[in-house]
Amino acid sequence: MIEYYNRRAPWHDDYMSFNGFPAMEKLLRPIIDTIAPYVTNKDILEIACGTGNWTGLISQRAKSVLAGDSSERSLDIAGRKLKDIKNITLREFDAFNLDTGNLKFDTIFAADWYSHIPNSSTIPFLQTLIPLLRLEGTIIIHDIIKIPEIEKDYFATDEDGNRLYKRSLPDGSEFMVIKNYPTREDLKNISQSLGLNLEYYFFEELKRWLAIFQKRA
Repeated sequence: MIEYYNRRAPWHDDYMSFNGFPAMEKLLRPIIDTIAPYVTNKDILEIACGTGNWTGLISQRAKSVLAGDSSERSLDIAGRKLKDIKNITLREFDAFNLDTGNLKFDTIFAADWYSHIPNSSTIPFLQTLIPLLRLEGTIIIHDIIKIPEIEKDYFATDEDGNRLYKRSLPDGSEFMVIKNYPTREDLKNISQSLGLNLEYYFFEELKRWLAIFQKRA
């Protein structure tokens, strides 16, 4: 996945139809309004920030944003895009082996990445995030639903139930990537197993789902 996103980085914003922060905010307004209470004046940790599109949006409301990715080329693009925003710190890190020192966060945020996590790793991954949260901290995750544009690349489902997709990039490289689609019931079961409260939202027009996990007091 790291090599895939390193190779994809130069075209990523085109793939995601990114036309600047104002256009993105207008398009995704329902999601932004829903998460606003959890990011406004908060210290945020963003996982898998990619080229920094969501980083720029949440920084407009947040107190601070520590955003990281394992793709060096994606971070280079994010750095150029976000260089004038003072409350953002970019860092290269592995989402499965996070080291934030003694820092704690009000909110941990990840967009368009959860679907890449192998099914067997979702609970262990979320477990590593909980100690990084302050009291009543929040984990915000949102991702895309299954749509025809993605399904044309479907290749197979492995023995662990992970959906595999064959992706081709403009440079001629090809990759097999995981793209899973958790249901509301899946996320509810995960939240219960971790002792977290769950708020779930489905945005049909935007073809996206949103999960807000919150530590219990």
